[in-house]
Amino acid sequence: MVLIATLASCNDSEPDPVPTATKSATTTPTSTKAAWESKYNAKEIAAYKEALARYEAYLSESQPVWAAGRATPGAKKLFQKYYIPWTVYWRQLQQFDKSDIRIARNAKVLTSEPTRVKFGGDGATVTIEQCVDATNIGATQGDKPLKNAFDKPQLNEIIMSQVDGRWYLTQLPAAPKDRPCNG
Repeated sequence: MVLIATLASCNDSEPDPVPTATKSATTTPTSTKAAWESKYNAKEIAAYKEALARYEAYLSESQPVWAAGRATPGAKKLFQKYYIPWTVYWRQLQQFDKSDIRIARNAKVLTSEPTRVKFGGDGATVTIEQCVDATNIGATQGDKPLKNAFDKPQLNEIIMSQVDGRWYLTQLPAAPKDRPCNG
C-alpha cells in the first residue's frame, strides 16, 4: 500500500514567559540550517524545496481521494496532474475501490530531506527521504480496520522529476518495506 504522508503542524499552547531581566544581553545568532543543507548548493536546495512543495500539494489534494477510495474521473485527473506514470497509481486506486479499502488520514511526516538532486538538460530529479509515522492513518476495508504494516515510523523514498518546468511524482514506495527511521 502506498503510504500517504503530510506535514503535521505544531501548536504551542504555553503562554509566553514574562520577561524579568532589565539588562540587555549580547546574543550571537544561531543557525537554523538543517544538517543536510551543507551537502547541497543553493540551486539544489531550491530544487528540493520546489519538489517538496509540489509533493505536499499533491498530498493535500489527494487525501480526500484516498479517504473515499473511489476511482472517479476526478481522481483520474488528479493522478494525471501529479504523476508520471499516472496509470500505475490509478490502477492502485481502482484496486482499492474494488476491495473497498479506504485510508482516512495521511501519515505524519516526522522528517524530510533530499538524498539526491540531479540536474539534466530539460529539468531536475530530486529524491526525498521522509521518516513517516503511518500508525494512525485509519486504513479500513469494508469498514473494518486494517492492521498497520509497521508499528514504528518508517523511511519512505519519493522521487520527483521536473518535466517542462513542472514537478511530477515519478516514484513512491509501492509496497511496505521494513525501513525504520533512525532515532
